[in-house]
Amino acid sequence: MLKKAKYQKDYKNILLVGSTSEIGISIINKLDFKESALIVLAGRENPSDDKFRNQFIRREFWNYDFEVEEDLDRFKVGLSVLDNIDLAIIAIGFLPPENGELDFEMIKKTFKLNALAAILVLSILVKKMRSQSAGQILLISSVASMRPRLRNFVYGSTKECADFFSIGMSHKYKSNLHISILRPGFVFTKMSKQFKPAPFAIHPTGVARITIEGLASKKRIIYAPRKLRYLMPLLSMIPRVIYNRMG
Repeated sequence: MLKKAKYQKDYKNILLVGSTSEIGISIINKLDFKESALIVLAGRENPSDDKFRNQFIRREFWNYDFEVEEDLDRFKVGLSVLDNIDLAIIAIGFLPPENGELDFEMIKKTFKLNALAAILVLSILVKKMRSQSAGQILLISSVASMRPRLRNFVYGSTKECADFFSIGMSHKYKSNLHISILRPGFVFTKMSKQFKPAPFAIHPTGVARITIEGLASKKRIIYAPRKLRYLMPLLSMIPRVIYNRMG
């Protein structure tokens, strides 16, 4: 079990938006909970019990397809009956195939989930948490949001959109809540197995460990692995012609 990070509290109510997210579930598995804790999993599928370390914590599954506008409205209504949320993890995501920038339907799907749905969910959560005494929101973004790569700039564009919006929200709404943005590099998940691993690839458990420490210290931007915090600004200084050759 992960040693409790300094200042980390025992969470009571946790909301994971994107119920089957491997990163989101890994984060939950490394959190400490109160005995009366509740985990709400919102998404298309209810993950199996064996995905969770603590089998004794209550869990509820809310069936929503966040690609559908009506389900976003239903989520807003459902959230209104939930007690105070200690931590909400926004893990909605779709990783499109590389070089798909001419695929109209794929572009729509990617922007609907990674950008629009993530932004609307964040807005709904901020409104709810403003009425609470405290609360934390974690948006799972990506380092792909920081500079477009030729192979995946559709994905990077959607992540940049949600990332940018989250930064604005974190600056404007500072009282009663804290918004953190997680920017992992390449993560070994079922979603990414079709792609060649990038340098400094990491597993979901490693991302979770770094994230827990970041949440405990209330960091606004969390990089996983941490070295990307220093490497990404260096990449921004590489001339465009050379950078594009890197793919």
